[in-house]
Amino acid sequence: MGSPRHLSEKEGFFVDGIVKWGRKNKRGFVWREKNDDFFVVFIAEFLLRKTKSENVDKFLREIFLKKFKTFCDVAREDEGELKELLRPLGLHNQRANALKKISSLLCEREVMPTYEEVLELPQCGRYIANAVECFFYKKRKPIVDHNIQRVFNRFFSLPKAIEIHKADYLWDFAEKLLPDRDFLNYNYYLLDFSALVCKPRKLQCNRCPLAQKCDFRIQKLSLRSEGEPHV
Repeated sequence: MGSPRHLSEKEGFFVDGIVKWGRKNKRGFVWREKNDDFFVVFIAEFLLRKTKSENVDKFLREIFLKKFKTFCDVAREDEGELKELLRPLGLHNQRANALKKISSLLCEREVMPTYEEVLELPQCGRYIANAVECFFYKKRKPIVDHNIQRVFNRFFSLPKAIEIHKADYLWDFAEKLLPDRDFLNYNYYLLDFSALVCKPRKLQCNRCPLAQKCDFRIQKLSLRSEGEPHV
């Protein structure tokens, strides 16, 4: 996959492990199938905040993308109707209001928004801007959300940040790990791994390909060993 040569042995192990796992376990979502459609990619990333991927995928396939094909379609929709449509995903009032404003700004634009312009859109920020750059524009951009931060914290003992979008050390570290080639799939794999294996609760350490060098796992085993009674 073209992993950067400046990685440490532990970092290289992590990247290789994520890639090998991801090639066998990559999930299928509509925004991955249609990652050449800016509207689909942007709307998905906008709705994924604080919402499970499976729920967003179902909502987009069965409801949203059947009703809306462009930002102009959304801009013309009554805001009250849009709120009701988004209700199953939660945060529907905030999302409807922001989505109406965004759609009005992007409707009939001849050129897709730049990275800086996405950053300035209502309820958007560093993650959405980077995700759009990577998954739609196919540019080498890192992504860090709460799930990915959790993986970095457990495996590398990287400190947790309260405001991830302001934690440059997290984004710099994620970029350091990002392969030079096929970085798009690597980011997909990392998202999938953090959702399916390195969960907030009910961790899957016993089937984790990274467990051998994971700081969290090693510490847990050490504490368990120290707690055993001496004969």
